[in-house]
Amino acid sequence: DITPIFTRDEDFIIWGEDWRKLPYCGALWMLKCGARPHVWDRFNPEDYQPNAHGLYSKGSDQKHINKILYPGEVTWTDRDGVYNFATDVKDYGEDTERQRAHFLRAHCKKGHKKVKGSDGALPDNARIVFFNGAHDPSNKQLQKEYPWIQEYWHL
Repeated sequence: DITPIFTRDEDFIIWGEDWRKLPYCGALWMLKCGARPHVWDRFNPEDYQPNAHGLYSKGSDQKHINKILYPGEVTWTDRDGVYNFATDVKDYGEDTERQRAHFLRAHCKKGHKKVKGSDGALPDNARIVFFNGAHDPSNKQLQKEYPWIQEYWHL
């Protein structure tokens, strides 16, 4: 049930965790009409053009949101039932240290040591699980490894 996530009174709230290089994630945010107009007002598409390989090496909408708003916004976290599959739920098994080291270099602030992972079970308070990055919940193999995905993933 996602009702508690979207029945909040803040004028702006975003999914975020302070330990990430880009703490606010553009995958989930909610705002009241007219809140944070300076995010759009300060956006210049010329600042965020793809390179020759089609990659946005200078950032994306998420980088822009972080540049303008971080820190100080109210965030949803795992305490609210909002999870990232790769960092909070995935069972890395024997690959734990290698995967953790890669993730820390790519996504975490320097010196941060937190990539929780788990036994792969859906957390009891889970309301939304994001599969950003390489993990695709429609992948049948992933559904086999994590049966709860098939139970809750409906297209």
